[in-house]
Amino acid sequence: MQGAGCRVRRRTTVDPPVSRPPAPGPRHPNNHYIIVILSKLAPKGISEVDSMGRIRPTYIKRVAIELLKKYPEEFSTEFEHNKLKVGELTDCKYNGMRNRIAGYVTCYRKRHLPT
Repeated sequence: MQGAGCRVRRRTTVDPPVSRPPAPGPRHPNNHYIIVILSKLAPKGISEVDSMGRIRPTYIKRVAIELLKKYPEEFSTEFEHNKLKVGELTDCKYNGMRNRIAGYVTCYRKRHLPT
């Protein structure tokens, strides 16, 4: 039973921070071994770069596919030609966006609509 003058003591000491193992990242020493193991498990003829795709924003894909549906004969499998055509057919403010759309048109044309 607590008396009138008794108070619960607060903890005045601070616990040391919990040490955690370093997160795997570019500086982690074991990353090299993980990559070597994964490359040995991959089927022959496929490297890490070949199996990975390029992630593009949805608006780039949407505009590129819409252009290909409206003007299928205007585009080819050459990036430079497609870059000029995207510049003519759209009102892109930025060259980077125009180049990304043209790059996706080129990849899409090579994959789905061979000339």
